Amino acid sequence: MFALAAGRGGAINDIFREGVIEIRSGSQPASADDAESGTLLVTITDNGNTHNNTTGENGLEMDDAASGGKVEKKAGQTWRGTAVNSGTAGWFRFFARAHTLGASTTSRRFDGAIATSGAELNMASTAITASQTVTIDGFSVTIPAS
Repeated sequence: MFALAAGRGGAINDIFREGVIEIRSGSQPASADDAESGTLLVTITDNGNTHNNTTGENGLEMDDAASGGKVEKKAGQTWRGTAVNSGTAGWFRFFARAHTLGASTTSRRFDGAIATSGAELNMASTAITASQTVTIDGFSVTIPAS
């Protein structure tokens, strides 16, 4: 289930420019406004480097050109991270640059399910081991016509 937080406005590629993705175990919260649940398995950044939530350095970016209401991962970036815990990936949260944790109705972020197929984020395997490098090769968000 895809869930967008209440604090939104603007083009999705601008809102989430220089953000990060956290991959977590367990069940996805009912709303992206809710606090994170499950164990943090890995944080995905550009090339796996440390993200700076003030400058946006090493943050993730989407292509500026949307096609058919879909924006995709920027082709020149390598989205990856090193797992800090072992577990089964259950869901992800894509944070805007500020990477604000905890319950919030104003933070910009969205959640999605993880599986090997049929989810918002499909992975070859949902089993993650501490110290493993996790890479996201493709990522897109489709925005329905209003």
